[in-house]
Amino acid sequence: MYTKDLETPAILLDLDIMENNLRNYQNQCTQNHKALWPMVKTHKSATILKKQLEMGAEGVLCGTVDECEMAVEAGAKNVMYAYPVANPKNISRLAALAKKAKIIIRLDHLDVAHLLEEWAEKEQIIFYYSIIVDMDFHRFGIHPKKVIDFAEKMKSFPHLKLFGISTHPGQVYGCTTQEERTAVAKLE
Repeated sequence: MYTKDLETPAILLDLDIMENNLRNYQNQCTQNHKALWPMVKTHKSATILKKQLEMGAEGVLCGTVDECEMAVEAGAKNVMYAYPVANPKNISRLAALAKKAKIIIRLDHLDVAHLLEEWAEKEQIIFYYSIIVDMDFHRFGIHPKKVIDFAEKMKSFPHLKLFGISTHPGQVYGCTTQEERTAVAKLE
């Protein structure tokens, strides 16, 4: 097939460039003793994810439960769901995945923790969680001054284990200058 024969819109991917980019990112992380957790929603490809895992990615970040399922199917052993979850159907799907991989859910509310604890106890699994902190984007997350109190309350859930603390500085998407990006980074 020739390029001129493709129907548009079409996506063309230079596999050599892609593989070189994947290798470069992984090498930078390895050299700097950092774990690479690529965001699956960027490419939505099990094939690319498998390459990233083969090259040394330690986990993945997913934007949907469908992506979490694809990541586990592709062999990911550490999967973070990027958003707080409260829908029982999605919790059920994540619970099924937690039997095959470490599933990390971002949390910002105790009501959700109660739901997750009920499911985890019933399914005899562990959910890992990351406390998501609101860094003035106000999309989700806990105010920074309330994180310690929230973390203390989370200790009462035996089937939920702290993985870490995370943020979502989404306001950086609107930045157009280096000064604006630097201000968001300082806030972070």
